[in-house]
Amino acid sequence: MLDANENAPAGNSAGTTDAVIEDKIEGAAAVEAGAGEAAKPATTEKAATLAEGAGVDDKAAAAVADWPDDWREKLAGGDDKMLARLKRFSSPANVVKSWRELETKVSSGELKRQPGKDATPEQMAEWRKENGLPENEDGYSFDLGGFIPSEADKPILDNFKKLALEENLTPAAANKMVNWYYQQQEAEIAARAKADQEYRINATVELRGEWGNEFKANINGMNNFLAATMPEGFKEQLFGARLANGRLLGDDPVALRWLADLSRQVMPGAELVPAGTPNVGQSVEGRMKEIESVLANDPAQYYSSGMDQEYLKLISAKERMGRAA
Repeated sequence: MLDANENAPAGNSAGTTDAVIEDKIEGAAAVEAGAGEAAKPATTEKAATLAEGAGVDDKAAAAVADWPDDWREKLAGGDDKMLARLKRFSSPANVVKSWRELETKVSSGELKRQPGKDATPEQMAEWRKENGLPENEDGYSFDLGGFIPSEADKPILDNFKKLALEENLTPAAANKMVNWYYQQQEAEIAARAKADQEYRINATVELRGEWGNEFKANINGMNNFLAATMPEGFKEQLFGARLANGRLLGDDPVALRWLADLSRQVMPGAELVPAGTPNVGQSVEGRMKEIESVLANDPAQYYSSGMDQEYLKLISAKERMGRAA
Protein backbone atom coordinates (compact mmCIF):
# COMPACT_ATOMS: atom_id res chain seq x y z
CA MET A 1 0.00 0.00 0.00
CA LEU A 2 1.38 3.38 -1.01
CA ASP A 3 2.19 5.76 1.82
CA ALA A 4 0.78 9.15 0.95
CA ASN A 5 3.71 10.90 2.66
CA GLU A 6 6.45 8.74 1.19
CA ASN A 7 7.50 11.12 -1.65
CA ALA A 8 6.03 14.33 -0.31
CA PRO A 9 8.27 17.40 -0.63
CA ALA A 10 9.62 18.79 2.61
CA GLY A 11 7.33 21.27 4.33
CA ASN A 12 4.11 20.08 2.59
CA SER A 13 1.33 18.79 4.81
CA ALA A 14 -0.33 15.43 4.41
CA GLY A 15 -3.54 17.18 3.35
CA THR A 16 -1.79 18.97 0.46
CA THR A 17 -0.20 15.70 -0.75
CA ASP A 18 -3.55 13.95 -0.66
CA ALA A 19 -5.03 16.68 -2.87
CA VAL A 20 -2.23 16.24 -5.41
CA ILE A 21 -2.76 12.47 -5.55
CA GLU A 22 -6.53 12.93 -6.04
CA ASP A 23 -5.93 15.34 -8.93
CA LYS A 24 -3.64 12.80 -10.64
CA ILE A 25 -6.19 10.02 -10.24
CA GLU A 26 -8.99 12.18 -11.70
CA GLY A 27 -6.73 13.25 -14.58
CA ALA A 28 -5.91 9.67 -15.46
CA ALA A 29 -9.57 8.75 -15.48
CA ALA A 30 -10.36 11.60 -17.83
CA VAL A 31 -7.67 10.56 -20.28
CA GLU A 32 -8.95 7.02 -20.33
CA ALA A 33 -12.44 8.33 -21.10
CA GLY A 34 -11.08 10.26 -24.11
CA ALA A 35 -11.39 13.75 -22.61
CA GLY A 36 -7.76 14.44 -23.40
CA GLU A 37 -7.21 16.45 -20.23
CA ALA A 38 -8.00 16.32 -16.56
CA ALA A 39 -11.64 17.14 -15.80
CA LYS A 40 -12.20 19.97 -13.30
CA PRO A 41 -14.40 19.24 -10.29
CA ALA A 42 -17.84 20.86 -10.48
CA THR A 43 -18.24 23.92 -8.25
CA THR A 44 -20.71 23.77 -5.36
CA GLU A 45 -21.02 27.57 -4.99
CA LYS A 46 -24.53 29.11 -5.41
CA ALA A 47 -24.89 30.92 -8.74
CA ALA A 48 -25.49 34.66 -8.35
CA THR A 49 -28.86 36.04 -9.48
CA LEU A 50 -29.54 39.01 -11.69
CA ALA A 51 -30.51 41.04 -8.61
CA GLU A 52 -27.08 40.22 -7.15
CA GLY A 53 -25.28 41.56 -10.22
CA ALA A 54 -24.85 38.41 -12.32
CA GLY A 55 -24.76 39.03 -16.06
CA VAL A 56 -24.83 42.83 -15.71
CA ASP A 57 -22.57 44.48 -18.28
CA ASP A 58 -22.73 48.26 -18.07
CA LYS A 59 -21.29 48.77 -21.56
CA ALA A 60 -23.67 46.28 -23.16
CA ALA A 61 -26.65 47.77 -21.32
CA ALA A 62 -25.74 51.27 -22.49
CA ALA A 63 -25.46 50.09 -26.11
CA VAL A 64 -29.04 48.79 -26.24
CA ALA A 65 -30.71 51.51 -24.13
CA ASP A 66 -33.51 53.33 -25.96
CA TRP A 67 -33.61 56.27 -23.52
CA PRO A 68 -30.82 58.44 -22.11
CA ASP A 69 -30.04 58.39 -18.39
CA ASP A 70 -31.48 61.86 -17.94
CA TRP A 71 -34.86 61.03 -19.51
CA ARG A 72 -36.69 62.13 -16.35
CA GLU A 73 -35.04 65.56 -16.38
CA LYS A 74 -35.84 66.05 -20.05
CA LEU A 75 -39.48 65.07 -19.62
CA ALA A 76 -39.82 67.32 -16.56
CA GLY A 77 -38.53 70.32 -18.50
CA GLY A 78 -37.28 72.11 -15.39
CA ASP A 79 -40.42 71.41 -13.31
CA ASP A 80 -39.10 70.17 -9.96
CA LYS A 81 -42.47 68.80 -8.84
CA MET A 82 -42.86 66.88 -12.08
CA LEU A 83 -39.31 65.57 -11.74
CA ALA A 84 -40.07 64.34 -8.23
CA ARG A 85 -43.10 62.46 -9.58
CA LEU A 86 -41.14 60.98 -12.48
CA LYS A 87 -38.54 59.63 -10.07
CA ARG A 88 -41.22 57.29 -8.76
CA PHE A 89 -41.14 55.42 -12.08
CA SER A 90 -38.39 53.02 -13.10
CA SER A 91 -38.84 53.50 -16.86
CA PRO A 92 -40.71 55.64 -19.42
CA ALA A 93 -42.88 52.62 -20.18
CA ASN A 94 -44.26 52.71 -16.63
CA VAL A 95 -45.09 56.40 -17.03
CA VAL A 96 -47.17 55.63 -20.12
CA LYS A 97 -48.84 52.69 -18.33
CA SER A 98 -49.85 54.91 -15.41
CA TRP A 99 -51.24 57.56 -17.77
CA ARG A 100 -53.22 54.93 -19.68
CA GLU A 101 -54.79 53.56 -16.47
CA LEU A 102 -55.87 57.07 -15.47
CA GLU A 103 -57.32 57.72 -18.93
CA THR A 104 -59.33 54.50 -18.73
CA LYS A 105 -60.83 55.49 -15.36
CA VAL A 106 -61.84 58.89 -16.70
CA SER A 107 -63.34 57.58 -19.94
CA SER A 108 -65.27 54.85 -18.13
CA GLY A 109 -66.82 57.33 -15.73
CA GLU A 110 -65.13 55.76 -12.71
CA LEU A 111 -63.28 59.01 -12.03
CA LYS A 112 -65.12 62.28 -12.48
CA ARG A 113 -63.47 65.66 -12.28
CA GLN A 114 -64.88 67.94 -9.57
CA PRO A 115 -66.28 71.22 -10.85
CA GLY A 116 -64.01 74.22 -10.38
CA LYS A 117 -64.48 77.18 -8.05
CA ASP A 118 -66.54 79.03 -10.63
CA ALA A 119 -69.03 76.19 -11.08
CA THR A 120 -72.67 77.18 -10.93
CA PRO A 121 -75.02 75.68 -8.30
CA GLU A 122 -76.64 73.71 -11.09
CA GLN A 123 -73.28 72.25 -12.17
CA MET A 124 -72.42 71.35 -8.60
CA ALA A 125 -75.83 69.72 -8.10
CA GLU A 126 -75.39 67.68 -11.27
CA TRP A 127 -71.88 66.61 -10.28
CA ARG A 128 -73.05 65.55 -6.81
CA LYS A 129 -75.89 63.57 -8.34
CA GLU A 130 -73.55 61.79 -10.76
CA ASN A 131 -71.25 60.84 -7.91
CA GLY A 132 -73.96 59.62 -5.53
CA LEU A 133 -73.55 62.54 -3.10
CA PRO A 134 -76.48 64.10 -1.24
CA GLU A 135 -77.61 67.63 -2.04
CA ASN A 136 -77.57 68.74 1.60
CA GLU A 137 -76.90 67.55 5.15
CA ASP A 138 -80.27 65.84 5.40
CA GLY A 139 -79.05 63.31 2.85
CA TYR A 140 -76.82 61.71 5.49
CA SER A 141 -78.29 59.18 7.90
CA PHE A 142 -76.49 56.72 10.14
CA ASP A 143 -77.29 53.07 10.71
CA LEU A 144 -75.74 52.28 14.09
CA GLY A 145 -77.03 48.73 14.43
CA GLY A 146 -79.66 49.51 17.06
CA PHE A 147 -77.46 51.86 19.07
CA ILE A 148 -79.27 55.09 19.97
CA PRO A 149 -77.04 58.16 20.38
CA SER A 150 -77.53 60.25 23.48
CA GLU A 151 -78.93 63.78 23.39
CA ALA A 152 -75.39 65.06 23.96
CA ASP A 153 -74.21 63.22 20.82
CA LYS A 154 -76.81 64.67 18.46
CA PRO A 155 -75.09 68.07 17.99
CA ILE A 156 -71.84 66.21 17.27
CA LEU A 157 -73.51 64.09 14.59
CA ASP A 158 -75.13 67.18 13.05
CA ASN A 159 -71.73 68.89 12.84
CA PHE A 160 -70.26 65.76 11.27
CA LYS A 161 -72.97 65.85 8.58
CA LYS A 162 -71.83 69.37 7.69
CA LEU A 163 -68.24 68.17 7.45
CA ALA A 164 -69.24 65.16 5.35
CA LEU A 165 -71.05 67.46 2.91
CA GLU A 166 -68.07 69.83 2.67
CA GLU A 167 -65.65 66.97 2.07
CA ASN A 168 -67.94 65.31 -0.49
CA LEU A 169 -68.20 62.04 1.42
CA THR A 170 -70.61 59.45 0.16
CA PRO A 171 -73.36 58.45 2.63
CA ALA A 172 -71.78 54.99 2.90
CA ALA A 173 -68.37 56.43 3.79
CA ALA A 174 -69.87 58.83 6.34
CA ASN A 175 -71.87 56.03 7.94
CA LYS A 176 -68.76 53.86 8.17
CA MET A 177 -66.84 56.63 9.93
CA VAL A 178 -69.60 57.22 12.49
CA ASN A 179 -69.84 53.50 13.22
CA TRP A 180 -66.08 53.36 13.71
CA TYR A 181 -66.29 56.25 16.18
CA TYR A 182 -68.94 54.56 18.32
CA GLN A 183 -67.13 51.23 18.19
CA GLN A 184 -64.04 52.96 19.55
CA GLN A 185 -66.14 54.59 22.26
CA GLU A 186 -67.67 51.27 23.29
CA ALA A 187 -64.27 49.60 23.41
CA GLU A 188 -62.89 52.38 25.61
CA ILE A 189 -65.89 52.21 27.97
CA ALA A 190 -65.58 48.44 28.28
CA ALA A 191 -61.85 48.67 28.98
CA ARG A 192 -62.39 51.37 31.61
CA ALA A 193 -65.16 49.36 33.31
CA LYS A 194 -62.86 46.34 33.50
CA ALA A 195 -60.03 48.45 34.95
CA ASP A 196 -62.44 49.98 37.49
CA GLN A 197 -63.59 46.54 38.61
CA GLU A 198 -60.03 45.28 39.05
CA TYR A 199 -59.07 48.40 41.02
CA ARG A 200 -62.17 48.06 43.25
CA ILE A 201 -61.37 44.43 44.03
CA ASN A 202 -57.78 45.25 44.94
CA ALA A 203 -58.88 48.17 47.12
CA THR A 204 -61.42 45.97 48.91
CA VAL A 205 -58.82 43.32 49.66
CA GLU A 206 -56.42 46.00 50.94
CA LEU A 207 -58.95 47.71 53.25
CA ARG A 208 -60.49 44.47 54.53
CA GLY A 209 -57.03 43.32 55.51
CA GLU A 210 -56.47 46.62 57.32
CA TRP A 211 -59.90 47.19 58.91
CA GLY A 212 -60.88 43.58 59.58
CA ASN A 213 -64.37 43.24 61.10
CA GLU A 214 -64.83 47.02 61.10
CA PHE A 215 -64.77 47.24 57.31
CA LYS A 216 -68.57 47.51 56.98
CA ALA A 217 -68.82 49.87 59.96
CA ASN A 218 -66.28 52.25 58.44
CA ILE A 219 -68.10 52.26 55.10
CA ASN A 220 -71.43 52.93 56.87
CA GLY A 221 -69.87 55.67 58.97
CA MET A 222 -68.48 57.68 56.07
CA ASN A 223 -71.74 57.35 54.11
CA ASN A 224 -73.82 58.55 57.07
CA PHE A 225 -71.40 61.40 57.70
CA LEU A 226 -71.44 62.60 54.08
CA ALA A 227 -75.22 62.21 53.77
CA ALA A 228 -75.72 64.35 56.86
CA THR A 229 -73.21 67.08 55.99
CA MET A 230 -73.28 67.38 52.17
CA PRO A 231 -75.95 68.83 49.86
CA GLU A 232 -78.38 66.25 48.55
CA GLY A 233 -76.95 64.26 45.63
CA PHE A 234 -73.42 65.61 46.02
CA LYS A 235 -72.10 62.46 47.71
CA GLU A 236 -72.80 60.46 44.56
CA GLN A 237 -70.98 63.03 42.43
CA LEU A 238 -68.04 62.98 44.83
CA PHE A 239 -67.64 59.21 44.78
CA GLY A 240 -68.15 59.16 40.98
CA ALA A 241 -65.39 61.70 40.35
CA ARG A 242 -62.16 60.46 38.81
CA LEU A 243 -58.73 61.23 40.19
CA ALA A 244 -55.67 62.26 38.17
CA ASN A 245 -54.78 58.57 37.75
CA GLY A 246 -58.17 57.90 36.16
CA ARG A 247 -59.55 55.91 39.12
CA LEU A 248 -62.87 56.59 40.85
CA LEU A 249 -62.52 58.51 44.11
CA GLY A 250 -65.06 56.17 45.72
CA ASP A 251 -62.66 53.25 45.20
CA ASP A 252 -59.46 54.96 46.28
CA PRO A 253 -58.10 53.45 49.55
CA VAL A 254 -56.37 56.71 50.55
CA ALA A 255 -59.60 58.71 50.21
CA LEU A 256 -61.66 56.08 52.03
CA ARG A 257 -59.23 55.91 54.97
CA TRP A 258 -59.36 59.68 55.34
CA LEU A 259 -63.16 59.79 55.17
CA ALA A 260 -63.52 56.95 57.67
CA ASP A 261 -61.25 58.72 60.18
CA LEU A 262 -62.96 62.06 59.59
CA SER A 263 -66.44 60.63 60.10
CA ARG A 264 -65.42 59.06 63.43
CA GLN A 265 -64.00 62.38 64.64
CA VAL A 266 -66.78 64.67 63.45
CA MET A 267 -69.78 62.36 63.84
CA PRO A 268 -69.12 59.72 66.53
CA GLY A 269 -71.40 56.73 66.30
CA ALA A 270 -72.00 57.13 62.55
CA GLU A 271 -70.19 53.83 62.05
CA LEU A 272 -72.45 52.03 64.54
CA VAL A 273 -75.74 52.53 62.71
CA PRO A 274 -76.87 51.34 59.27
CA ALA A 275 -75.95 53.38 56.23
CA GLY A 276 -78.59 55.95 55.36
CA THR A 277 -79.58 56.68 58.94
CA PRO A 278 -80.97 60.25 58.90
CA ASN A 279 -80.16 61.11 62.55
CA VAL A 280 -77.18 59.31 64.03
CA GLY A 281 -77.69 60.65 67.57
CA GLN A 282 -81.29 59.48 67.79
CA SER A 283 -80.35 56.16 66.26
CA VAL A 284 -77.60 55.61 68.85
CA GLU A 285 -80.00 56.43 71.67
CA GLY A 286 -82.66 54.15 70.25
CA ARG A 287 -80.26 51.25 69.83
CA MET A 288 -79.02 51.64 73.41
CA LYS A 289 -82.59 51.38 74.69
CA GLU A 290 -83.16 48.23 72.62
CA ILE A 291 -80.08 46.57 74.10
CA GLU A 292 -80.99 47.67 77.64
CA SER A 293 -84.38 46.03 77.18
CA VAL A 294 -82.75 42.77 76.09
CA LEU A 295 -80.41 42.91 79.08
CA ALA A 296 -83.33 43.35 81.47
CA ASN A 297 -85.43 40.53 80.00
CA ASP A 298 -82.88 38.04 78.65
CA PRO A 299 -79.34 38.51 80.00
CA ALA A 300 -78.19 35.30 78.34
CA GLN A 301 -79.02 36.66 74.91
CA TYR A 302 -77.38 39.95 75.81
CA TYR A 303 -74.02 38.27 76.36
CA SER A 304 -74.26 35.46 73.80
CA SER A 305 -75.15 37.73 70.89
CA GLY A 306 -72.32 40.21 71.47
CA MET A 307 -74.68 43.01 72.53
CA ASP A 308 -72.46 43.68 75.50
CA GLN A 309 -69.59 44.74 73.22
CA GLU A 310 -71.93 46.73 70.99
CA TYR A 311 -73.35 48.53 74.02
CA LEU A 312 -69.89 49.59 75.15
CA LYS A 313 -69.20 51.08 71.72
CA LEU A 314 -72.51 52.96 71.81
CA ILE A 315 -71.68 54.41 75.22
CA SER A 316 -68.27 55.55 73.95
CA ALA A 317 -69.88 57.13 70.88
CA LYS A 318 -72.43 58.96 73.02
CA GLU A 319 -69.69 60.35 75.20
CA ARG A 320 -67.77 61.56 72.14
CA MET A 321 -70.96 63.15 70.80
CA GLY A 322 -71.26 65.09 74.01
CA ARG A 323 -67.67 66.28 73.80
CA ALA A 324 -68.08 67.19 70.14
CA ALA A 325 -71.21 69.18 70.96
